[in-house]
Amino acid sequence: MPSFYPENIPQEMKDIAQWVLWKLEQDPDKKIDPLTGEIKLIKVPYKTNGRRASSTAPSDWSSFEEAFAAYNRSNYAGLGFVFAEETGFVAVDFDHVPHDCASPVDGCTTEGWDEGVLAEISDFNSYTELSQSGEGAHVFCKGTQPKPGRKQGNHEMYNGKRFIAVTGNHIKGTPVTLNDAQECITEYYELWFEQSNTKRKSLDNQSRPKSPDMIDEEVLLHCRKAANSEKFNRLHSGDISGYHSNSEAQHAYCYLLGFFTQKMDQVDRMLRASVLYDGEWDRRGKYTFEKVLNGLTDVYQEIQNNPETTPKIKELSVDEIKARKESFKDRRLPLVLPPSHFISIFCNWLSGITDGYEDYQTIGGLWIISSFCDYNVVVKLKQETVRPNISVTIFGRSTTSRKSTVVNRTRQVHESVTGSYLPNEDFSIEGYLESLDRNPTQHHVRDEVQYFTNWIRKSSSFIPISKYFSVKCLKS
Repeated sequence: MPSFYPENIPQEMKDIAQWVLWKLEQDPDKKIDPLTGEIKLIKVPYKTNGRRASSTAPSDWSSFEEAFAAYNRSNYAGLGFVFAEETGFVAVDFDHVPHDCASPVDGCTTEGWDEGVLAEISDFNSYTELSQSGEGAHVFCKGTQPKPGRKQGNHEMYNGKRFIAVTGNHIKGTPVTLNDAQECITEYYELWFEQSNTKRKSLDNQSRPKSPDMIDEEVLLHCRKAANSEKFNRLHSGDISGYHSNSEAQHAYCYLLGFFTQKMDQVDRMLRASVLYDGEWDRRGKYTFEKVLNGLTDVYQEIQNNPETTPKIKELSVDEIKARKESFKDRRLPLVLPPSHFISIFCNWLSGITDGYEDYQTIGGLWIISSFCDYNVVVKLKQETVRPNISVTIFGRSTTSRKSTVVNRTRQVHESVTGSYLPNEDFSIEGYLESLDRNPTQHHVRDEVQYFTNWIRKSSSFIPISKYFSVKCLKS
């Protein structure tokens, strides 16, 4: 079968005078090929005049037409394209890839190829051909490498000072043109070369931190609130503009999820539930996840209370509680708080954002203060210590008082200070129950509380929520 198909070579490459010829010759250092046991054969570049060429000397290179004419009249093995940084082309070389190849009429197929390699080739979404040896693949694309060319394992990447033997043996199913692949070039360069260079340990290693266990809804809430939430929301809605393919968008989506959960089954489940899911995911999903996991340098961590710095609870006797109650009986908040007081600072800040009633702003500030008390304020009864699961602040009924703005801003302050999340109206009833089952004491923020209580009341007939909520109270 012929090994050179000039008609398939992208015209953009033919139009640039960076071509040489090449022959297979024995390695002058007599290195042995581990596959054959014989002296290794290497590709040696030649000029059209029969003298050896250099991949760093532009005067040695020719146009495609000149090189092709020399190839036809001499015994050269083929043509090679010399990559130079100023050209803006990148070559990605996959070595020793198992394959079966159909006849030249049908074009090269990928039957029997490693699934991970196929996924990586698909990500570049650019012209790809079978290598001269028949055991590898070359992807030619447009872009710039972060650093000079490198080789690691069966991956190589070059954009200058190197010639690549071009076969024109186009791999069926890949583009026939050179396309921009900058994002993939940067991403894979770091994954293949930089991470192996710094010998980073996989996040699968038990010594590395992992994100806390969260249900799918909690992960989604975190993604929707993160600094890059705009990117996540676009992908989650199915907007893949800016990505060369759906698989590339899937990788970006999984990377955003992977910051909050490093569980493959959870990421797989959430991707399948999104509009980005397609049949290709069944084939390449696990490879995408492995790539994401290996590329993570940081993961989400909850802010934990430090037992050494957390004040111990001071227990009061019944008489002390009664005495305190009497001392506070006629005490009221002063009408004017000092400017340095948290309530004053909080209300002044909110006033610059919304015209919501000052009463609502004050209540929001009081709730933040009370939430920071956390486990330091409890009620000791005869049989047990009581810490309420949910506290509800009722703002009012007016629809012109900007209640929602106050609620949302209060939530944002709490989340930014504590690094925690506050489940909101996006949470399903099942999500509430699963979350409460894991952590019975937590803060929840809802905008329309009346709708929430009605929702729980209606659900009580078929969901066992009495474990968490007083249904009798909700029905009153």
